[in-house]
Amino acid sequence: SRGRVGDHTVILKQRFDPFTGFEKSVKLTFGENEAAVYPEYFIKNSGEKPAQIALWALTVMRAGGKQTVKLPLINSDPFTPMQTYRLWEYTDLSDPRVKISRDTFEIDHFDLDRNFKIGFINYYGHVEYENSGITFARDFDGYDASLKYSDGGVNYETYMCRHMNELEVLSPLYTVAPGEEISMKEKWSLSRA
Repeated sequence: SRGRVGDHTVILKQRFDPFTGFEKSVKLTFGENEAAVYPEYFIKNSGEKPAQIALWALTVMRAGGKQTVKLPLINSDPFTPMQTYRLWEYTDLSDPRVKISRDTFEIDHFDLDRNFKIGFINYYGHVEYENSGITFARDFDGYDASLKYSDGGVNYETYMCRHMNELEVLSPLYTVAPGEEISMKEKWSLSRA
């Protein structure tokens, strides 16, 4: 890996991967007067053929916190569904750590020896994880219904085991020609709960 450091910015680059044909990098820009980081992820197709890919960025959070995602309450057409959920084979919706209400998805992470993963549409592009009196907020582009997404059409996934909780953001799917690059921006911030 190679890296570069500048004023309030760090760029990390992975070497060319001959198996995938991709070059991956992330640019981290640190807020000057705020407790915030602005990550920007890049994938360049350095292979010989076009590839259909999505960026997938995950943040691994320490066990013992609470994750919250606000869900929309308004649907322009009452005869169509307003949410999509994707479940993995080991996911049990009766997991006592998980609560899905009309307007909120929550995980109260406590020590339970059971894996759980779910994907859904995060319309607002916002998730919070509170632990030990500190709230980590992650902001990203919300869902765009005109674009295609991987994993059955979702832009957000979360995985947990007894040791941690992952907050996973997926970009739309792109067909990337050789020499082309795609990117995705986020904002991470910290505040006292």
